[in-house]
Amino acid sequence: MNDKRIPKALKIFDQLIPALQDSLRSLEGLSQEEAGRRLRRYQVELFASIQGDLEFYDSSTWKTP
Repeated sequence: MNDKRIPKALKIFDQLIPALQDSLRSLEGLSQEEAGRRLRRYQVELFASIQGDLEFYDSSTWKTP
């Protein structure tokens, strides 16, 4: 792994982890059905965007290891 990317990755995870913890707290106390309903809505909304980004990356010629 390129050592120059490690600090950047750590900075991203420092921001990501609290956001994930907040998300989990927001689901506490909800029934499984309600939590599933809320998560499913976002999954459907984001899936197309993520899929498009992955297809773009896969078709690009500038990939780096």
